[in-house]
Amino acid sequence: MSAFWADRTIGRIVTVGNLKGGTGKSTITVNLACALATGGRSVCVVDCDPQATSYKWLARGECDVAAERMPVEKISSVEGWMLKAGRLVEEYDVILVDLPAVVTPAVASAFLLSHVILIPVTPSAVDIDGTERVLRHVRTTREERLDAMPQVMLVPTRVDQLTLHRDRLPSRMARLHERIGPPVRERAALADAFEARRWIGHFAPESAAHADIMVLEAAVSELLEKAPEPPLLRRLPQMRALEPESLRMPEQAEGVGGKLAQKSWWRRFFTF
Repeated sequence: MSAFWADRTIGRIVTVGNLKGGTGKSTITVNLACALATGGRSVCVVDCDPQATSYKWLARGECDVAAERMPVEKISSVEGWMLKAGRLVEEYDVILVDLPAVVTPAVASAFLLSHVILIPVTPSAVDIDGTERVLRHVRTTREERLDAMPQVMLVPTRVDQLTLHRDRLPSRMARLHERIGPPVRERAALADAFEARRWIGHFAPESAAHADIMVLEAAVSELLEKAPEPPLLRRLPQMRALEPESLRMPEQAEGVGGKLAQKSWWRRFFTF
């Protein structure tokens, strides 16, 4: 483990998500979490998906990764979710957030707190079109965090050898105008490991599928070392004493007598 990780006093948040199903986000989340843990880091997966695929997978206890179920289905849950995330970064080196494949308040919450955002995407034209939806939210996050933008990386998944051989991947993804990470190729071992709910490093150690995950882990670790601290994450410890009022703000006067309407502050940045 590098000196960077040894000197950390607060953890780092990696969000994995796409607003397009079938991109392999839970496979990426769990295998990346286990790979990071094998490097000596304490890791927790926060599963925001109502299906809880990552949480159930990790419940087997095969690798040393903690897991929390933290869906955010209601606007009223946002403040509590953020405060809990703020506590988790004090306990773990890395938090991986597995987002649902639909627009929920979890998207805004996680993006505003994340050091790194990973977007799994298959090379099909349909999936690439769908990925543009989540990138709109990424752009909004950058506008809000101009002085501390998250590191963003597309993760090509389910990539077949023909696509790589014909060099189709860069040309298809170039129009998304984001960093393209190392591909996680279509491997039988990875699919079999998913069915068995095991991480690839135990299911097929030293396999090509395992190698893909470890290359991805190295790329993500590099991004984590570059990523600035999200401003909101720095503020959360001071906000705790005032919860939940500290995470709310008056937006406008309305009603009889000019009563101030309280509205969740994060909705300034994301409209669902």
